Amino acid sequence: MIYIHVAFIFSNLGCYEKAIELYNKYLLINYVSIDNPEAKVIHMIIGYLYHHLSAYDNAFIHYGIVLSLLDETNLLSIELYNHIGDVWNNMDNIDHAISCYQQALNIGSANDIKNLVENSIYERQINDTDEHHRSIINPDNETQLKNYQCQLNDGHNLTSVQRIDVFYQIGICLMRKGDSHQALQIFSKAKQMIISGQLDNEINSTSIRCVDLSYQIGLCLMKKGDFLEALNSLLEAEQIIIKDPPVWDRFPQLLATLYDNIAILYFLLHEPFEALFMWKKSNDIKTNFSYG
Repeated sequence: MIYIHVAFIFSNLGCYEKAIELYNKYLLINYVSIDNPEAKVIHMIIGYLYHHLSAYDNAFIHYGIVLSLLDETNLLSIELYNHIGDVWNNMDNIDHAISCYQQALNIGSANDIKNLVENSIYERQINDTDEHHRSIINPDNETQLKNYQCQLNDGHNLTSVQRIDVFYQIGICLMRKGDSHQALQIFSKAKQMIISGQLDNEINSTSIRCVDLSYQIGLCLMKKGDFLEALNSLLEAEQIIIKDPPVWDRFPQLLATLYDNIAILYFLLHEPFEALFMWKKSNDIKTNFSYG
């Protein structure tokens, strides 16, 4: 089960290839039968991850495995056709995409799904695909990135703290683009501004901003494959949180997420006992605190 847990976290971090590797290991090590309900879901997840990697042929292979095992009375077929439609859409085969979205809608109607909100999702996908230059619209990350860069370049009379925050948001936009190398440089530059005292005593190295920057630097280093440096950065963030905890409503989730990622790094560095210890810390926080 540990492979599923780690694969899920890797997929959330955008480390799709590593997640796929772990899902496949889970299927192999546990001898999961191809017609097992669990196998169907995992193959569907793997197809989804390949889709995010733009490895569309591999996505179709895994979606095809699931499709061959389902009939149209199985409501999982609704999600499956929806995902297949997304792949066709990204390949600019709009007719096939619309056909898949329509098929998902038809299956929902045929099975008397009463959740009109769920059915309306597929209707909206069909309309969005057909009307907006026949492509599904995604959030415009590029616009946000340009806006933040303009704030820096145009000299908006930003305070030191505001400049740090803008650098941070630029780094986040770059991470969404998949440019973790450039994001790492931006996050590191912002953190160095804090450490070197360029902020006129507005904030110090134990601030929540330094925690956020150390955390993001750790994620960038993870994607780069520099696991030891990533671990050091996340452990630094942990020490800052413990020394100077953030506001209460953010503290539990922040620390639990941090321990999850530290556990992954120990796992990758072949220190399983340390990994289990960190996962226990994370689970204890999630059990004892409620956060949304």
